[in-house]
Amino acid sequence: MSRAGRAMAGTTKTVYEVDGISSEVAVAVGDTPEEARFVAAYSGTTLPPELEKLVGGS
Repeated sequence: MSRAGRAMAGTTKTVYEVDGISSEVAVAVGDTPEEARFVAAYSGTTLPPELEKLVGGS
């Protein structure tokens, strides 16, 4: 993960880019990369290919 350096309003959490995934699709949020939670944002009925690979899809 690489640090994107963006803060959310009212918190001190950091947004991290996830290697191999566009930040338009998903990011990780937390105090450190080790403690960050994965957050995906997409619309539609299927996951983007990058996320399918993470969850074991084709």
